[in-house]
Amino acid sequence: MKNRSMAVAIFVEGPCGQTVFVLDPFKKNPYKKLPGGKGEAVRIMEEGKEVERMETPPACAIRELRGETGLSIKEKDLTFIEYEDRGDHDFYLFKAVVKNFGGFRDLAYVEVFAMNTNYLSLLIY
Repeated sequence: MKNRSMAVAIFVEGPCGQTVFVLDPFKKNPYKKLPGGKGEAVRIMEEGKEVERMETPPACAIRELRGETGLSIKEKDLTFIEYEDRGDHDFYLFKAVVKNFGGFRDLAYVEVFAMNTNYLSLLIY
């Protein structure tokens, strides 16, 4: 039986209420989005045999956040927000509150915004 595919997104709240967005450099017309992506298969040992399983949604969120922003978090730092059946895959939304942006990659496609009601201002580019 094949595992159902999944995708995750992580709403990251910074120390002063900032929100992290990324631009996907692989898209023809990149747009701002929350960090996240598709789940991947991982190899694990089960009853003495190596088997392939889909990673858990929290593991996917942690890997995607690290890969897209350089931010390292632990599973306990994630709060589950929402699940949605999108027909061909499952979607999970998480929230992570970070105390600082230490470890942030120096990537041109990561933006941090401060949200003041309906106003967005660029803090780091």
